[in-house]
Amino acid sequence: VKMRALVALYEELEKAGLDAVVKASLAVFGGALELTKSAGSFVSAGIKAVDAAVQNVERLFPIARAGVVFVEGLVGGLAKQVRDLQQALTEVTGGARPFTDAAGKFFSDLLDKIPFGVGANVRDLISKLTALIGSVPTFIDNLNSNLIAPLRSDWFSDDDTKGLKGNLLEPVRKNLLRPAEALVLQVTTLANDWQTAITPINRAIAQRDEVRNQIVAVQAGK
Repeated sequence: VKMRALVALYEELEKAGLDAVVKASLAVFGGALELTKSAGSFVSAGIKAVDAAVQNVERLFPIARAGVVFVEGLVGGLAKQVRDLQQALTEVTGGARPFTDAAGKFFSDLLDKIPFGVGANVRDLISKLTALIGSVPTFIDNLNSNLIAPLRSDWFSDDDTKGLKGNLLEPVRKNLLRPAEALVLQVTTLANDWQTAITPINRAIAQRDEVRNQIVAVQAGK
C-alpha cells in the first residue's frame, strides 16, 4: 500500500513537468546569450571603427594646429600692414582719424591735385576702393575673434584636456567606447562560461529521462 502511495505521489510530481520547464528555460536563456554574443561581435566591430576614426582625427591635430598657426601668421602680417598704412596716412593727412576717414581724405586730396580734374566714374571707383580698404581692419578683427581664436582654444587646443580632444574625443573614448568594449567582453565570457555551466545540468536531465523511461518500462511489465 505504501509503495502504491509513493508511486502515485511520484506520478503526481511528474505531472508538474519540471524537467520540461527547466529545459525550455535553459534553451531560451542559452539562445538569448548566443544572440547577444552575435550582436556583440557587430558592436565590437563598430567600436573598433569608431575608435579608428577618433585616432584618425587625433592624427590630424598637428596638421590642423600648423594650419591655424599659418593662417594666424598671415592675418598678423596683414594687420601689421594695415597699421603701417594707417600710420602713413596719418603722417600724410596731418592728423589721427579713423582708418576709413584717413584713406578717404588721402584719395580726396590726391584727386584734387590732379590737373583738369577727374571724371565721376574715377571718383566712384576711388570711393569703392576706400570702402574696401576701410573694411580690412574689421575683417581682421572678425577673423581673429570668430575663427582663429576658437580654432586655437575650442577646437585644436595644445592642452589635451581642452578643445576638441578634451571635450569630445576623450569623453567618447572613456565614457562610450571603453565601457561598451568591456560590456561586449563580459557578454562573450558569459556566453562561453554558460556552455560549461549547462553541461552537468543537461547531463542530470538526461539521466532523469533515462530513469523515467526505466520506470515506464517497469510499469509496463517489461
